[in-house]
Amino acid sequence: MWVSENARAVLDETGTLLYYEGQIEDITERKQAEQALAQSHDLLNLTGQIARVGGWELDVETQTLTWTEEVYRIHEVDPATRLNVAEAINFYAPEARPVISAAVQAAINSGTAWDLELPLITAQGRRIWVRAQGQAERRDGRTVRVFGAFQDITERKQAEERLAQDHTLLRTLIDNYPIIFISRTRRDARSFPTLQIGRRRAGRPWKMCSEIGL
Repeated sequence: MWVSENARAVLDETGTLLYYEGQIEDITERKQAEQALAQSHDLLNLTGQIARVGGWELDVETQTLTWTEEVYRIHEVDPATRLNVAEAINFYAPEARPVISAAVQAAINSGTAWDLELPLITAQGRRIWVRAQGQAERRDGRTVRVFGAFQDITERKQAEERLAQDHTLLRTLIDNYPIIFISRTRRDARSFPTLQIGRRRAGRPWKMCSEIGL
């Protein structure tokens, strides 16, 4: 059980203490709510770390920008740092700044949402890829708040790049070097399976070399 106590001394005309008076309030429900909120915050923070995703919001009237802890981590910035919109946009790679600037302005002007994948340079100088999402809250025909999600997608982008490189290499090998291929076929329902063996040279169609019954 949690209680809150308030007391004050009651004195007579000469300043002599007569007694204390006060009140005791049961604040158990409030403390339980605070503990539940703290646990939810910890869980949300842990989930954000694992998924590498955080949240942000911009108060349009005051131009106050707020980041969650994970957004600070992704930028490699001390959470005690307070940034404005221009400073936040400057973290993006030079070629991406006009894109994200236009997206933010469109959200403020007309409430247009965005979902972009852009390169970013952290405070420590690391070049990463992020997914930035944003949407507007509008009242009486104007945007009062812009908010969204922010995720580090560097690992996914690197995997996609490696896959594209592997595909290009394989395509080069197929197009420029003799390739032997073997396929297993069946002539009809009563026959045994066969192996078809062929090859392809650069710029030429596949050529059947032989067929072997199994």
